[in-house]
Amino acid sequence: MLTPFSVGAPRLRERGGTARDALAAMTELESQHRGGERLHAEIDELVGILPRDGSAEAKELDRLNELVAELTTLYRPHILLEDNFVFPIAAEVLPASEIQALGEESGRLPLGSSAQNFARRA
Repeated sequence: MLTPFSVGAPRLRERGGTARDALAAMTELESQHRGGERLHAEIDELVGILPRDGSAEAKELDRLNELVAELTTLYRPHILLEDNFVFPIAAEVLPASEIQALGEESGRLPLGSSAQNFARRA
């Protein structure tokens, strides 16, 4: 699966120094992406079985709310780390042409990903 980590990590790894700090953060971000994928899959599965007529049981709706809360808890600090640490370092160490390439490659990522937004700002 294509992720911001798989797209950007090789470029940062080549740069060394401060980029290595961003790479370490990206390793954590990748782990969080895997957790997010698990939550998204569970949400998709649950939504797929919920009745469409409003007759879902409280237990099912409670579980959906729990999953959405977990995703929010996961992604809030995740996005802050990307936007306030990893992407600024990437902007310092990567030439504009590589940021542009990252944007083109991240165009295959889910719409609205932080990696796409970063590349658009470059």
